[in-house]
Amino acid sequence: ETPRIRNIVSRFIESDIDFVLIDPCACFDPEGDDRLKNMSVLVNRVSDCGFGDVNLAKLTHAYLLAAEMSGVVVLNGSSAYSVGMAKLCHHALLRACSLATPKSLVVTRPDQVVCAAERLSPPLLVKPNMAGFGAGVRLFAHTDDLRAAIQSSPSTSEFSDPNSKFTNPTSEVIPLSLGPDGVALIQEYKAADGQYRVWVLGDRVQCAVHVTSPVSPAGSTGGGVNSSMNSDGHGSYSSQGQVPAGGTDFNGCVLNAQKNGSATVTAFQPNQEVCSEVLRVMQRCGASMGSVEYLVDRQTGRRLYFDVNMLSTLPDVSGGASSAGNDSSSVVGAEACWGHGYDPWAELCEFIVSASRQQKTCVDDVM
Repeated sequence: ETPRIRNIVSRFIESDIDFVLIDPCACFDPEGDDRLKNMSVLVNRVSDCGFGDVNLAKLTHAYLLAAEMSGVVVLNGSSAYSVGMAKLCHHALLRACSLATPKSLVVTRPDQVVCAAERLSPPLLVKPNMAGFGAGVRLFAHTDDLRAAIQSSPSTSEFSDPNSKFTNPTSEVIPLSLGPDGVALIQEYKAADGQYRVWVLGDRVQCAVHVTSPVSPAGSTGGGVNSSMNSDGHGSYSSQGQVPAGGTDFNGCVLNAQKNGSATVTAFQPNQEVCSEVLRVMQRCGASMGSVEYLVDRQTGRRLYFDVNMLSTLPDVSGGASSAGNDSSSVVGAEACWGHGYDPWAELCEFIVSASRQQKTCVDDVM
């Protein structure tokens, strides 16, 4: 169980709420699945990357669509899920909402990577599709470095696994991936003072955080990058550091950052313009819950959106000491921004229960 499921289940149990966990990979009867009978609402809590399992993602999408066609109300249904499954769709969605994004190109084969990179301005990020938790994101300072990494691969099969590693004969081990489905985004890297993630619940903004990492001394991040990274690779970068030919691992997922203390997560209240933009994104794709990420380009001051998450781990406000003695699991300024005792997971559960009760009321009125 992931926190995104476990935290909801525990609060349902505490509140004595009836629920059933459904495995989308289990046998399904399209003529009348018993699991859908008497169900007031179906809540999709499967990662839009399928937790790295392409088949799971496809089966989940099919199950959601079948449930909807059977008349079941689904929170984060097939429309939202299909958008979340592909970074290409993330950017198409953001563009459809008239929001600026870092310039990006989609590649589906290793031999397309260099050609795509030559159409962009380095530094460049290689972002595997459907990897999850920022897995496999790599930064390359120059196009030639990316070309060297591609040429060092013994076979194209290495590119399907975001955790795969292959050896560069002139350097050290180089991890690189095009994602479990063989698709990746090549994106221009933008220096920024961290990232912003805004969570949405229904028709309102639930909460938001600003994630920053300390600038690393030259040589300490994969061979000499001064970096402050986020879940999809953007952050602080100093060209005075030297990125190794294989690229640098830029995984800075918010959840991982809170666990290992690699970043500072601070609560903040987004302004009305940001709230309006984020809500527009989620409403356009039919999502009931999730988060949107953006950065502020240090060079231009422009707000650039770069990721949409339909299943997003909420910030940990429980507190707790890390091995270093720091309160690394808590969000800085949470109480001042959100109020004492704020529990985003309990708020999410209340939203789900409310949606269920509303649906029951509608059914009773019809009957």
